[in-house]
Amino acid sequence: MLLACVWVCLAATLHAQPAARPNPPADAPAVAPTVAQKADAILTQLAADGDTAAAHDAANQLLLQTAIYRPTTATDAWAEAGFAISLTRLFVKAELDDPAAVTARLLARPRAARELAYLAEPQGDDLKKVFALFLKLDDAFGPDTDAFPGLTAALCVVHDRPITRHINENQVSATDPLALFRYYRDHEDKMLFGVRDVPGPLLVWVVDSTEPIPQMNWALDEYAGDRAVGRRFFDIDYDDNHFRRGAPKKVTQAGFSLSNIRKFGGVCADQAYFAVQVGKAIGVPTTYTRGRDGDVSHAWVGYFEQRGRTGGWNFSEGRYSTYQGVRGIVEHPQFGGAVDDSLVSVLAEAITLPPPQRYAAAAMVNGALLLNAVASQDGFDPHVVKPPPPQLAGNAHPLRTAAFEDGLVLIQQALAIDPGYTAGWFSVADLAEEGKLTEAQKRKWAESVTRLCGDRYPDFAVLILRPILASIDDPDTQHKIWDNAFSQFRSRKDLAAEIRMIQGKLWEDHDQYAKAADAYEDVIRKFANDGPFVIDALERFEALLDRAGRPERIPVLYRETFRELDLPDRMAAMFADQSNYYRVGSRYVDLLESTGDTRTAGRVRAEITRATGLQVGAPDP
Repeated sequence: MLLACVWVCLAATLHAQPAARPNPPADAPAVAPTVAQKADAILTQLAADGDTAAAHDAANQLLLQTAIYRPTTATDAWAEAGFAISLTRLFVKAELDDPAAVTARLLARPRAARELAYLAEPQGDDLKKVFALFLKLDDAFGPDTDAFPGLTAALCVVHDRPITRHINENQVSATDPLALFRYYRDHEDKMLFGVRDVPGPLLVWVVDSTEPIPQMNWALDEYAGDRAVGRRFFDIDYDDNHFRRGAPKKVTQAGFSLSNIRKFGGVCADQAYFAVQVGKAIGVPTTYTRGRDGDVSHAWVGYFEQRGRTGGWNFSEGRYSTYQGVRGIVEHPQFGGAVDDSLVSVLAEAITLPPPQRYAAAAMVNGALLLNAVASQDGFDPHVVKPPPPQLAGNAHPLRTAAFEDGLVLIQQALAIDPGYTAGWFSVADLAEEGKLTEAQKRKWAESVTRLCGDRYPDFAVLILRPILASIDDPDTQHKIWDNAFSQFRSRKDLAAEIRMIQGKLWEDHDQYAKAADAYEDVIRKFANDGPFVIDALERFEALLDRAGRPERIPVLYRETFRELDLPDRMAAMFADQSNYYRVGSRYVDLLESTGDTRTAGRVRAEITRATGLQVGAPDP
């Protein structure tokens, strides 16, 4: 089996079964239960009576006690408290018909249950369907569901909803999840990284295959063991006749499938789809990625690759030079929404962590939020959080209080353990949006985000900075921090332009229109050929000129911008009309017509037609 060393460090922990706890002698003195024993007792009781509300209350109490008394080094204790709170929270949200029976089935599969509790999201997953699919998998495959915990959990959270995607004119749908489990289990020795030991957060990018099993088998026979599957993008001949003339694609006429894409070729969407689906067939996490430069939308490949003793995401294959500075957008297989590729990249931070450490970091964030909830009730209240016995606590005295600052420190410690636990970063952003952070705390976290994430994951850093900085009341402070981020990210033209647009909106909201105009003008002058953001900047600047009573300057603005735009490559009309050249030029023609300058409008219209082959709206009679 081509099991990469990136997973070796996980294997011992993943395969370890929970240790049996011997019964004490009949005459042994009574001792306080451990966190793990308390968690077991809560879930065992739930399996007996099905009282999800009572179990969730007890799990809340246990996690609060853990948050106050246990050090962050007590990873196993945090992981067990986290399992209890996560599972009971999911059950409360799911409103299952028979929670006792489902709990009993889950407790019989402890590894799969823990991975599922970690991976499922109350706000994003259809939890009734998640647990129903777990039961179907368990009925079909029995103990194998626990032997492949990440696979089981990933299938449950990805296939709780129908998956249908459009690759241009072609539609594809997900493969049956039970068939996928059988495929990956039976071919585990041929998967590039294996499957048995791969964490669920990565396997969600494998099990969202939209090719039928026979085509997956074809891909496995052709490409098993390929360590650079993203390069398969270039195995597909480009259908130039379709791109430049709009002729029907050969692969669409022949029937859309992996084998036909390789035989007949296609455009970038088909090239990317081919590499992505081949990757899933050989066990490599992959994602179809799209973005847009100043001319046209494009699709390329994201895939997970081994890097020495660790690994990371590669989003460079098929991402031509003009798209290197453009943000990639992917569809999240678990939730279905569009997310930045940086959000995927951050997941690589957790791959070498044993599961208990991942689970513990998540529990610490949840514990911190519970501490903060108690803090909103005027601090530590012994009636809210009952001090546990010393053996459960591990310390005779509290390590933390319900002070809000202690919760923030705990989140910081959780992210030090697992920087890839994005929910921790988002929780801080949420606290800022809710007005629960001081100005000093917001500045501190903004600095932490840019320091810890800015160099490796700049898109993600900007994503987290936006809500934190938006909650800062003083516009000058916001502007200064964004200026620092602009300097750090200026090589990423899409991010630099986004920051300037944020600053422009900031100054508009504070009625400082001259400063807003400066920000928008910076985007127009520096980034006109780098992406669609120049269109938004022009529209904002145009509105400011109207507000200032200078509408005569608007055609000049578009004239000057139009003259700076690069001519697009020759392409079919369906692609050419996406270019900044065509969009800005069309607006310029409309403005000229509206001012009565039909001669110049006709000249510009003819120029656009020569460059793109497209007609700009016919002049008025």
